[in-house]
Amino acid sequence: MPQPIPNRLFAQRNFRQSIVLLIMLSIILGLMIVPLETGVGNIHQIGDGLWWAVTTVTGVGYGDLYPVTTAGRLIGVILQVAGVSIFGVANWCGAYFG
Repeated sequence: MPQPIPNRLFAQRNFRQSIVLLIMLSIILGLMIVPLETGVGNIHQIGDGLWWAVTTVTGVGYGDLYPVTTAGRLIGVILQVAGVSIFGVANWCGAYFG
């Protein structure tokens, strides 16, 4: 009997590394954006930065928090590209190993 797709995906070292990289990138950039946006934008606390990073990387982007500085927007672009890339890789892996 074949293993379920999530088990086969997480058995792949590259997939696990990609997920860990995405989580670390989200946390680091979510923390980095707080001092850049405090006082000028609406991301004032660490929790705000982490929430914004998670919603940005997953493509949800509620719009409740958003960067207004150029550096903050560049961080947003990095998170968006990383999110689309990792979810694209996950989709491909699911199709390939499924």
